[in-house]
Amino acid sequence: MPDMIRNLQIEDVDLLACDVTTLERLFSLATLRPSDGKQLRGSVILTSAWCDSDPRPNWSIPEWRRYLNAVFITLPHFSYFLVTLEQTYVGIVLALLPESAVKTEGKMVVFTDRSALVKTLVSLLGPVKSYCQELFDDFDQVLSDLLRAFPRDVAKVVTAALLP
Repeated sequence: MPDMIRNLQIEDVDLLACDVTTLERLFSLATLRPSDGKQLRGSVILTSAWCDSDPRPNWSIPEWRRYLNAVFITLPHFSYFLVTLEQTYVGIVLALLPESAVKTEGKMVVFTDRSALVKTLVSLLGPVKSYCQELFDDFDQVLSDLLRAFPRDVAKVVTAALLP
């Protein structure tokens, strides 16, 4: 568990414009020293007042989905920094899945396309593996933390794809 949770509030104007400049300035490989990056592991939560005013889960809000897509295009290693407590990281991944791969049944989320989930997780976590190597951090532990809230069968396939 991180020593401190860092809540990064995404400004409405940035969300709507998919402007990730602030996150890029804070988390890019070019600007973040490895020692600082390691201290930020698993400590960041992204929030949005725009999304908070919408009754839908964030992962289903089109503006949030577009914004997160822009974040991971710009910062492919960003999963490294995200909080893995509860369902926080699952919500990020849900937002990046094709809408057809997820449905809700009451308050439960059902993955209708597990292969899309595996593919998305592998694409998100591959850059984290590279980032861990740069930091000399334990990718096995990072991977375990990030996959903790996903179904075991999915975590097993993703782990097999990413670890030798």
